[in-house]
Amino acid sequence: MNNNRASFHPRPVVFLDETWINQNICVERCWTDPDGTAGPKLKTGRGARFIIVHAGGHQGFIPGALLMFRSKNGSKGDYHDAMDHERFKIWFQEQLLPNISEGSLIVLDNAPYHSKFTCKVPTTSSRKDELLQWLASNNISHDPSATKVQLLQICKKHKSKQEYEIDQIAVKTEVKQKNSNGNQCLKRIEQIAYQAINNIISEHWRKCIDHTLKTEAEFRAKDIA
Repeated sequence: MNNNRASFHPRPVVFLDETWINQNICVERCWTDPDGTAGPKLKTGRGARFIIVHAGGHQGFIPGALLMFRSKNGSKGDYHDAMDHERFKIWFQEQLLPNISEGSLIVLDNAPYHSKFTCKVPTTSSRKDELLQWLASNNISHDPSATKVQLLQICKKHKSKQEYEIDQIAVKTEVKQKNSNGNQCLKRIEQIAYQAINNIISEHWRKCIDHTLKTEAEFRAKDIA
């Protein structure tokens, strides 16, 4: 990233991430009448959960890259449980890559479904036949009669053969504000979320990216020190 920014012809940078909204997400405090007759009518429970996947850069959100779907897990557990590698890969291939410039740098975190290996190096728990199969599939010279320990050492030396299969800005706040009664139907929550995303312009993105670059530079300075 640092080298790209210093380049005479920097490549476009695309940031991607996932977040979520619950059906009953709502402002927690607001003005009310003295008698308590006006104010948010909070509903018990979180309700259904929507997962949102999107990407963007200095020009704002990437057109056509928005994915929003209802979680099958409801509102239980971490929202990462609702994502899996296959769903992420389909989004990555069909909605992200076709809509970004060739040669773009894609920035993503280390969520498990982002980091699946196509050719994962065997470990000490692997069987000998699995070691042999991995070595053969990668055209690595080896002696089939060698011990498991010897084969594992060869595998570790060729760890570079291991490759990755895939080489929340302001949405929650706006949904909370518009979901004032905390009891919206699923369709309305979905509409509010889309409206919130559409209201985020390139200027918002630039401010977030500038903050990210500033934080990155601070961490880099600490590492050097």
